[in-house]
Amino acid sequence: MPSPLKPAVLWLLPLLGGGLLAYAWLRAPAVVTQPEPGQSPRTVVSLQLAALREVDAPEPEAGFATVFRFASPENQRQTGPLPRFARLLRSGPYGALINHREALVLAAIEQGGQARVPVDVTSRSGRIYRFVFLLRRVADPACPGCWRTDGVIPPADAASAPET
Repeated sequence: MPSPLKPAVLWLLPLLGGGLLAYAWLRAPAVVTQPEPGQSPRTVVSLQLAALREVDAPEPEAGFATVFRFASPENQRQTGPLPRFARLLRSGPYGALINHREALVLAAIEQGGQARVPVDVTSRSGRIYRFVFLLRRVADPACPGCWRTDGVIPPADAASAPET
């Protein structure tokens, strides 16, 4: 004789599973897409690299918007607006950053409110390039003391083999 509890338990399992998934989703850390006080130079660079690694997630070119938000106000003025910024990153030596395989963020060199953060990036094609991110603390009322990117020095050999 079948147990009367078995159908009830089978009906309950999807509800419990859905509840556990919802709980896990609510507890998952939010993806940081903008500068925040307390972020180290290495964290700022790592967040930008994560955005460039999956540049079209969660929507097309979302990664460019994230990286642009981390740019210093001066850098934004020189490279913006966002569509122009995206074109600059897709072209020439910066193409190796787009949808790269992996990145190794090395130790930051900080001095007087400025930082240099070297990064070894393995491009889509498997080549390794060294980029150097230039950051500084910005006096921005919206994010006091936040590290923002003033520029990125591309490797000399990246221009000869763009990854676009």
